[in-house]
Amino acid sequence: SVRTSSDNTNGKISILLNNKPLVGSVSLPNTGSLTKWETVKIKDIYLSKGLNTIKIKVDNGGFNFNYILLQGSVAKRTVMITKLIG
Repeated sequence: SVRTSSDNTNGKISILLNNKPLVGSVSLPNTGSLTKWETVKIKDIYLSKGLNTIKIKVDNGGFNFNYILLQGSVAKRTVMITKLIG
Protein backbone atom coordinates (compact mmCIF):
# COMPACT_ATOMS: atom_id res chain seq x y z
CA SER A 1 0.00 0.00 0.00
CA VAL A 2 1.05 3.59 -0.58
CA ARG A 3 -0.42 6.58 1.24
CA THR A 4 -0.75 9.80 -0.75
CA SER A 5 -2.71 13.03 -0.94
CA SER A 6 -3.59 15.16 -3.94
CA ASP A 7 -5.95 17.86 -5.13
CA ASN A 8 -5.89 16.51 -8.72
CA THR A 9 -5.97 13.21 -10.62
CA ASN A 10 -2.61 13.62 -12.38
CA GLY A 11 -0.38 11.74 -9.91
CA LYS A 12 1.16 8.46 -11.08
CA ILE A 13 3.89 6.22 -9.71
CA SER A 14 5.68 3.06 -10.82
CA ILE A 15 7.36 0.55 -8.52
CA LEU A 16 10.71 -1.05 -9.30
CA LEU A 17 12.17 -4.06 -7.53
CA ASN A 18 15.93 -4.46 -7.77
CA ASN A 19 15.93 -1.93 -10.66
CA LYS A 20 13.35 -3.88 -12.70
CA PRO A 21 9.72 -2.81 -13.23
CA LEU A 22 7.50 -4.53 -10.69
CA VAL A 23 4.30 -2.54 -11.04
CA GLY A 24 3.47 -0.37 -14.04
CA SER A 25 2.08 3.11 -13.71
CA VAL A 26 -0.39 3.40 -10.81
CA SER A 27 -2.84 6.32 -10.87
CA LEU A 28 -3.19 8.08 -7.53
CA PRO A 29 -6.59 9.35 -6.45
CA ASN A 30 -7.73 12.93 -5.95
CA THR A 31 -8.22 13.04 -2.17
CA GLY A 32 -9.64 16.56 -2.31
CA SER A 33 -6.69 18.19 -0.57
CA LEU A 34 -2.92 17.97 -0.26
CA THR A 35 -3.44 17.29 3.47
CA LYS A 36 -6.18 14.64 3.20
CA TRP A 37 -4.51 11.24 2.91
CA GLU A 38 -5.73 8.07 1.22
CA THR A 39 -4.22 4.59 1.03
CA VAL A 40 -3.96 2.79 -2.33
CA LYS A 41 -3.52 -0.97 -2.11
CA ILE A 42 -1.20 -2.60 -4.61
CA LYS A 43 -1.58 -6.38 -4.57
CA ASP A 44 0.47 -9.37 -5.65
CA ILE A 45 3.97 -8.03 -5.08
CA TYR A 46 6.46 -10.81 -4.39
CA LEU A 47 9.97 -10.27 -3.08
CA SER A 48 12.96 -12.51 -3.66
CA LYS A 49 14.71 -14.06 -0.69
CA GLY A 50 17.54 -11.88 0.59
CA LEU A 51 18.14 -8.17 0.10
CA ASN A 52 15.63 -6.30 -2.08
CA THR A 53 15.60 -2.67 -3.15
CA ILE A 54 12.23 -1.08 -3.88
CA LYS A 55 12.11 2.22 -5.77
CA ILE A 56 9.04 4.39 -6.11
CA LYS A 57 9.32 6.23 -9.42
CA VAL A 58 7.25 9.39 -9.85
CA ASP A 59 5.79 9.18 -13.36
CA ASN A 60 3.67 12.31 -12.93
CA GLY A 61 3.81 14.55 -9.86
CA GLY A 62 1.27 16.79 -8.19
CA PHE A 63 0.81 14.72 -5.02
CA ASN A 64 2.25 14.26 -1.55
CA PHE A 65 3.73 10.89 -0.59
CA ASN A 66 3.38 9.80 3.03
CA TYR A 67 4.57 6.19 3.20
CA ILE A 68 4.69 2.70 1.72
CA LEU A 69 3.39 -0.22 3.77
CA LEU A 70 4.54 -3.78 3.17
CA GLN A 71 2.44 -6.58 4.63
CA GLY A 72 2.67 -10.32 4.49
CA SER A 73 5.29 -12.94 5.12
CA VAL A 74 8.58 -11.06 4.97
CA ALA A 75 10.48 -12.84 7.70
CA LYS A 76 13.39 -13.79 5.40
CA ARG A 77 13.36 -10.70 3.23
CA THR A 78 15.03 -7.34 3.69
CA VAL A 79 13.80 -4.22 1.94
CA MET A 80 15.79 -1.00 1.61
CA ILE A 81 13.83 2.14 0.73
CA THR A 82 16.05 5.14 0.17
CA LYS A 83 14.24 7.83 -1.84
CA LEU A 84 11.63 8.68 -4.42
CA ILE A 85 12.96 8.99 -7.94
CA GLY A 86 11.50 10.82 -10.88
